[in-house]
Amino acid sequence: MLREGHECESSSLDQIDHNPDFLGGATPDVVLVAASSNHQKSLAFLRQARGSFQGRVFTVGLADDPKQILQTLREGADQYLDEADLEAELARALARTKVQGANESGYIITVLAASGGSGSSTLVINMATLLAQQAKSSVVFDLKPGLGDLAPLLDVKPTHTLADLCLNPTAIDRVVFERSLTRHASGVHLLAPPRTLAEIARVTPKGIRQALSIARVLYPFVVVDLDDCFHQEQAQALRMADLVLLVFRLDFTSLRNTRRTLDHLDQLAFIENECAWSSIAMGKPRNYPAPKQRKSWA
Repeated sequence: MLREGHECESSSLDQIDHNPDFLGGATPDVVLVAASSNHQKSLAFLRQARGSFQGRVFTVGLADDPKQILQTLREGADQYLDEADLEAELARALARTKVQGANESGYIITVLAASGGSGSSTLVINMATLLAQQAKSSVVFDLKPGLGDLAPLLDVKPTHTLADLCLNPTAIDRVVFERSLTRHASGVHLLAPPRTLAEIARVTPKGIRQALSIARVLYPFVVVDLDDCFHQEQAQALRMADLVLLVFRLDFTSLRNTRRTLDHLDQLAFIENECAWSSIAMGKPRNYPAPKQRKSWA
C-alpha cells in the first residue's frame, strides 16, 4: 500500500475475527480483507463491514475456488484479488479506485416524500437547477423506478438508464457513468430510472453505491429523488447522503406518514450518525440537530 502512495500505518491492522467497529469512526478509502486463513470469518466480517463502511472493500485470497470468490463478492467485496499475484492485482485495483472515488468531495442530497403529491420531484428538479447555476453542473438520480417523473419534468428523452448501469456494477467507471447520463441545457445531468417495470429488479444496492461514489467525484452536487426509505437500494442512497430532506403536506394522512417515516429514520443509525436531515412542509424548513462536523442546510 505504501509503495502505491497510500497511507497504511501498523495501527490500521487488526484480526479478521474482530468486529468492523475497530475502524473507530475512521473513514479509510479502502479496507483490505485477507480471506485465505478463514473463509467463513471473512464472509461474516464482510457482512458486518458492508453495513457500516462506505469505502471500497478488497478481499485477498486464493483464486482457485470460483464458488468462494462468488460468495465473497455477494457479501459485499468490491473486488477479489489473487494473492498469488497480489502486487500487480493490488496496483490495478488501487489505480481504478483513484478514478472512482478515493477523494470524494461532492455533496449528496436525498429527497424523500412522506406521501404522494408532496412535490418532492418538483423540488428535486428546482434544487438541482439552482445548484447547477451556482456550481456549473449537478447530477440527479431518479430512484423512483415505478414513476420516473424527472425526465418529463426536464423534457428530455434518456437513452440509457440506471438499470443499464447496474447490469455490471464492478465495471462502472467514469466513462461508463458519464455515457449513462442525459444532459439538460440548465447544466443538470439526469440518471434516469428503468424504462420498464421488468427492469426494476436490475437496480441493486451495489450498483447505487458505485454510481453515487463516482457521481460525487465528478459533480459538486448530487440530488437523489427517493421512492421510500426501506428498500435496500433506497437505503443505500440514504447511507451515503450528506443531507436528507423529508417533504410532506399539511393534512392528516401526510402528517401521519411523516411521523412514521421519522420514527423509521430514527431507527437507522446512519441517519443519526452520518448526515443532517430536515423536514419541509409547504416550503418552510424546520432544521433538526445535526453533527457539528457536517454541513447542514435546507
